[in-house]
Amino acid sequence: MKKLDGTPVQLSSFKGKILLLTFGSFTSPSFRQRAVALDELRRDHGARVSFLVVYTREAHPAGTWEVDRNRDEEISIADHKDEAERRTVARAARDRLKLGQFTFATDAISNATADSYHAFPNAASVLIGKDGTVLAYQQWFDAYTMRPAILDAISPKAQAGSSR
Repeated sequence: MKKLDGTPVQLSSFKGKILLLTFGSFTSPSFRQRAVALDELRRDHGARVSFLVVYTREAHPAGTWEVDRNRDEEISIADHKDEAERRTVARAARDRLKLGQFTFATDAISNATADSYHAFPNAASVLIGKDGTVLAYQQWFDAYTMRPAILDAISPKAQAGSSR
């Protein structure tokens, strides 16, 4: 994975931190719809939880599996040809969704990270503990049910258990 500036990022760099890893693409109506709720979680818990959005292949690329909602909103993005193009599209998506406070990374064109977390069709989220264990997994990100998992992860009881 690479950050939007092209520098590599590895999930191991978040060891010792709680991480909410969220996958998505701009052609995913579900990802766009949930952006505000994702930002609310960041505002509420960003001091104690790291947030990483991983931009993956387009859920509904132009010319293939386009959905009516994307046509209605004039969203038409083709499959990415290379990682540089994916970073350009991810940067535009981050800005349009007003997610500039998030760390954004792009998955490799092979989608290796998303595949390893079974993050398709899109908008999956994984809450990862300080020790790297998966604390919660959602095939489709849902802030309402992720919030309790975050609260459990940052609770004094959980923190005491992770310091042993």
